[in-house]
Amino acid sequence: MIHTIKLPNNEHSTTYPLGYSESIKVYESKSDVDIWNAFNREDEIAFNYIYRMYVTVLFKCEMSRNYNHLQDCGQNIFIELRRKRGQLNEAKSIKAYLFNIAMLRFC
Repeated sequence: MIHTIKLPNNEHSTTYPLGYSESIKVYESKSDVDIWNAFNREDEIAFNYIYRMYVTVLFKCEMSRNYNHLQDCGQNIFIELRRKRGQLNEAKSIKAYLFNIAMLRFC
């Protein structure tokens, strides 16, 4: 069975298998360091939690006035994170880590 989860900005929704929202809730009480370490150990749910929590934050930043450009930038950051997981440095703040990547590249 499949159900839809509304993302924080309510503009997008994503469909996940039943039980997904219950398993992602495990990360709501974890620290950024614990979530990042789980992501680096290739935990798919940790990656999805990070994406769900921070993709819209990246879209709202003021690096560009072009929404499509911001959307591409945000997606590229997450694609790169996924490719390099297991090789990334520890992140004490996931939001700061993602913004640092975005600023370095200016997407």
